[in-house]
Amino acid sequence: MGEYRVLRWQFKLLFVVAVFAAGWLLSDLLTVAGAGSVAVNIASSILTLGGVIFCARIFRGRGEAIPLARPWWQMTARRKLSRRLGVLFAWLFALGVIGSTFAALGIAPDAPTLDPHGIVVVNSIIGTLQFGAIAFLYLNSVHRLPRPESPRATPNFRPTSKLR
Repeated sequence: MGEYRVLRWQFKLLFVVAVFAAGWLLSDLLTVAGAGSVAVNIASSILTLGGVIFCARIFRGRGEAIPLARPWWQMTARRKLSRRLGVLFAWLFALGVIGSTFAALGIAPDAPTLDPHGIVVVNSIIGTLQFGAIAFLYLNSVHRLPRPESPRATPNFRPTSKLR
């Protein structure tokens, strides 16, 4: 990765969109090549997870040292952002668990009646595990990032009444 760092939010957004677009492109290429849907889903999930980790390594927040490499566990520069992203992906993980359960029980609209071999269930579990891994990374970052020091409140010794 060298010394390449991304500082502006516009370029960060562009990188994230490019990672997801690369996952879709890889899925399409593997599908055209005749790969099975489980293999396509695994490859796409690995590419997406690797892209998220790569972006976390090269993105820098306001006030963060640019030349220094982040520790392996640090996903963002701020606890609040890590918490928000961690909660978002944990929510997606929870929805994936519910969806995978419904698919396994045959409650989902495209579940076992159209897919007697359980491919839909396996693909749903793969996507759920991807969201769970990303949620873990962000929430672990929240846990390990230092808390910002709160500025000490200076006592205010103003008199309650003015002397004239």
